[in-house]
Amino acid sequence: MKQNSGNARRERVCAQPNGLVPGKTRLTRKIGDFDGLKVYIAGKVIGLPPQEVSAKFARAEAELKALGYSVVNPITVVHERYSQAELQRTTWHEIMRMLIGELVQCDVVYMLPCWVHSPGAHLERFVAGRLQIQIAEAL
Repeated sequence: MKQNSGNARRERVCAQPNGLVPGKTRLTRKIGDFDGLKVYIAGKVIGLPPQEVSAKFARAEAELKALGYSVVNPITVVHERYSQAELQRTTWHEIMRMLIGELVQCDVVYMLPCWVHSPGAHLERFVAGRLQIQIAEAL
């Protein structure tokens, strides 16, 4: 009798109807399944070099899009909404209010590993949890 590996068992036990595996895992599913599933990326932004932040969120966006998800990258949203001059005059609170509006339109919040060091990502996770938006954590 062949034994299942631990990973196969975990996926069988934990997989949700929408193809996501909750907890500390990558989002996985077959491209074409569940078309239109919208994923919001959450992670640490403040206090990091802008190039590092942009690269980290862009990598996550590319990985999720390759799996067939529709992705909301908050870095892109902010840069599309505000000019550089406007960003200098805009408070963290104003930006978070705008981004929470984007988050609540999503089906999943994808937490990057750095989220634990971010007050904004904690807020995004809290809102998602209270509104029963699925939360998935990156490895």
